[in-house]
Amino acid sequence: MPDHAYILIVEDSPTQALRLEQLLLGSGLSVRVAASAVEALALADENPPAVVVSDILMPGMDGYELCRRIRASTKLAHIPVILLTTLADPEDILKGLKSGATNFVTKPYDPDLLLGRVRQLMSELDLRRAKGQKAELDIVFGGKRHHVSADARQMADLLLSTYENAVIQSRALDRANKNLAEKEALLRAVIASLPAQIMVLDAQGRITATNEAWEHMGRDSPLIPGVLGRTFGHIARQGLCSEDIALDSVAAAVHEVAAGTRKSFSSELCVQSDGQQRWLLLYASPMSDRGGAVVTHMDITESKRAEQALRRSEANLAKAQHLAMLGSFEWLSKGDAFIWSDELYRILGYQPGSVQPGRDFLLRHLHAEDSQAFVKCLLDTARRGTPFELQFRFMRQDGVERIGLCQAEAEFDATGKLSRILGTVQDVTRQKLLERELVRAKEAAEAGSRVKSEFLANMSHEIRTPLNGILGMTELTLRTGLNREQREYLSMVKASADALATLVGDILDFSRIEAGKLELERSDFRLREILQAALKPMEMQAEAKGLHLTLRIDPAVPEHLHGDAGRLRQVLLNLVSNAIKFTPSGGIDIDVLPTATSHTPSGQEPDHKFELLFSVADTGIGIDTQLQERVFDIFTQGDSSLSRQYEGTGLGLAISRQLVELMGGAIWVESAIGQGATFNFTVALERAIAPITAKPESRVQAQRPGQPGQADPLMGLRVLLAEDNLVNQHYASILLKRQGCLTTTAANGREALDKLAAEPFDLVLMDVQMPEMDGVKATRIIRNDPAYAKVRNVPIVAMTAHAMQGDRERFLESGMDEYVSKPIDQDELFKVMRAALAKRRDAAAELAHPAQPHKVDNAPEDDAVLDVRKTLDRLQGDNEFLGVLYKTFLEDAPNKLASLEQAITDQDYTKMVRESHAFQGAAGTVGAALLREVAGALESASRQREAEPARQHFLELKDMVARICERMRAYIES
Repeated sequence: MPDHAYILIVEDSPTQALRLEQLLLGSGLSVRVAASAVEALALADENPPAVVVSDILMPGMDGYELCRRIRASTKLAHIPVILLTTLADPEDILKGLKSGATNFVTKPYDPDLLLGRVRQLMSELDLRRAKGQKAELDIVFGGKRHHVSADARQMADLLLSTYENAVIQSRALDRANKNLAEKEALLRAVIASLPAQIMVLDAQGRITATNEAWEHMGRDSPLIPGVLGRTFGHIARQGLCSEDIALDSVAAAVHEVAAGTRKSFSSELCVQSDGQQRWLLLYASPMSDRGGAVVTHMDITESKRAEQALRRSEANLAKAQHLAMLGSFEWLSKGDAFIWSDELYRILGYQPGSVQPGRDFLLRHLHAEDSQAFVKCLLDTARRGTPFELQFRFMRQDGVERIGLCQAEAEFDATGKLSRILGTVQDVTRQKLLERELVRAKEAAEAGSRVKSEFLANMSHEIRTPLNGILGMTELTLRTGLNREQREYLSMVKASADALATLVGDILDFSRIEAGKLELERSDFRLREILQAALKPMEMQAEAKGLHLTLRIDPAVPEHLHGDAGRLRQVLLNLVSNAIKFTPSGGIDIDVLPTATSHTPSGQEPDHKFELLFSVADTGIGIDTQLQERVFDIFTQGDSSLSRQYEGTGLGLAISRQLVELMGGAIWVESAIGQGATFNFTVALERAIAPITAKPESRVQAQRPGQPGQADPLMGLRVLLAEDNLVNQHYASILLKRQGCLTTTAANGREALDKLAAEPFDLVLMDVQMPEMDGVKATRIIRNDPAYAKVRNVPIVAMTAHAMQGDRERFLESGMDEYVSKPIDQDELFKVMRAALAKRRDAAAELAHPAQPHKVDNAPEDDAVLDVRKTLDRLQGDNEFLGVLYKTFLEDAPNKLASLEQAITDQDYTKMVRESHAFQGAAGTVGAALLREVAGALESASRQREAEPARQHFLELKDMVARICERMRAYIES
């Protein structure tokens, strides 16, 4: 067969043509397609095909005529032609013989059979080019004689293919008949086993067949024999033994259905059977156009009794609800349907049943703000299964606004899927009006403070917008060519703008603190590094006034700590700035010491928590004893004369006090006029779990030697950047290039895999959401596919705009080492990259020198409660340190729970936010994922000032803490 040989498909249906083309192409054959016989002849004349596969029924010229034209052509006569037919008419065979067809393939065709025919014909091309022997044949078919003259081989091929098709159809028919017989037997068995009574009637209403259940009709023994041939009315009267005249009308209706004069009939009958009253459900349906009916009936006595009992119960419930003015509802998850009690209609001002109940209809009556809370409570209950209680405002049909109280809980099926939510709604307007009068008095007292805070926040934001423009344009102008006078003037403008920006920042901080919206951002940090960086800009100010600035850190202070380094730096900078401002000569000494409670007795394990004392002592003008308590009040500096001599607003110390208290500490001053001042403050921090890489020290005079700096591990790093957005890709590439990284880009996860397989990389920055293959799937392949075994341990950092709770855990679970959110901050990006490199380096070292960790008997299902294994991995197998963490949690948890419970009782939402946030941090430290989730939900409810949801979350948190403490004690004892 020549290499250029191809199969010509002739098919007017695009769908059938495409199916044939894909079948043949998939088998390695060359294919061309013609949509008509005329187009096929033109293609064949231009380039003769090896085989033609043609449909028969086509517009214009059919398949038979196409065959005749091919056989009539000297150039094409040798080409075998396969006709696709249904063989619905045996004359198709005669037409095929007369037209010169080589083969028949029956529709719907078997792909393997068709391919086999094509390949066989292609293997015989040379043989078919030789002229075969002509055969003459007379056939009598349908009473007519047909004379056929054809090539003997063609005739044999066609007849054999026809026979083969007939055999295939016959076998398929046999299988179908067998399946039909089996289904018929199964149907008979099913009908015989049904508890329902079944009877078949002819068109005259006579019984032609019954099942055993009908013959007994609820009795222990069968009815009188010989039921076949009798009418339905006669047998029903005998079998049911009822004097009810309704049976006559029922029998008449059933006979009408059997006669075809009625479509169907159903009825419930109350009858006497074996001396007892019973209920039957009867249904008659026609069999066919020729008449006859199938009659079924079932004993529904028990369901009727249950229905009657249910109606009595519902009547009692409706009466109780009416007396209590308490409505109820049911939300079915399937179909999102609502069902109301009559009293709920009345509460909303409607007559029972006068409107169609529904969630949207109910929400239209609720106040706009409360409707969102109502939906949120329903969804939370549906997800978590926790009951809820919600107070809301609603509008009755008559336009009167009322107050309602809703209580609801969810029900789940055996698979854990939500089935429904049941709830009650009570009109509590009268009670709430009384409560509201009490609340108004309290709100009036708080109004002044709230208005003040809102004013400060709004004004600060209004000032900051143009101020940012002033600062930015001034900075750009200072970088241009200016003369000395111009530069001096612009520098004064920038200094004034910087001072104003600091003031605006203080006002914003104060308003956030006063509104309870300022949160601490806790993370691991190096204390010396943070302090030196903070004091570096203060050095120049001190030197300009001829003052010394000294930092002393006690050797007992841990180098690596956990807390809010930014707010700690803010407090220290404010105190040092004040000290420089109020000190004309001498200097400022800064000391950092552990408090008495932070000292660890000899022989005991160090505590996880650590309290530090910071002292900022100056040789300045001092503060009068009578004014020392006032300096921490807002807008207070000491007295008016100081305010005129020394610039300032008096906000800094007020903010510092509130920040220190938020960090669990206290602040105070010791001073006398003319003898300088010492400002002291304490903060509660924690020891960092893992060491933090050191950064170069500043020029501040340090009394304890630091560690030498280390080379940046990012310099020369080969980084694969997988990012589909070109702007983000370009931005990240520039950042990496400036950091000394060698960057290769990939537009999606698939391309990233290809480039990882082609060349080695030291780290992968993987966007999460990309086309073709996302970052999570690509990471799983890298970590688990044997084809990528050589790069399985490459550090992978997720880059994503996702910032919802749980996203970070999901990315890390897929095998990513670290996570950075968009928009990308370059310092955060490089910090995370270094952390990912260190994590993989430490893991490699652990494999080379494995530790012998304490045996932990966690069950996987308990890991969400307290994941001992993961925490031990973070501590590098340090069982003793883990024990210290657990002991600290056990000692601290009862006090925190008591404080949080008191805050909930007092509805002190600021304290609730602070305490629940603290629980989140503690949960993350000890590896309690569920506790962290519950504490997050409690914090969210506290911020929204949702009292009941907060109370429910606290009960969950309390139970979770008890379970965690139990596991911790078991671990410590083991």
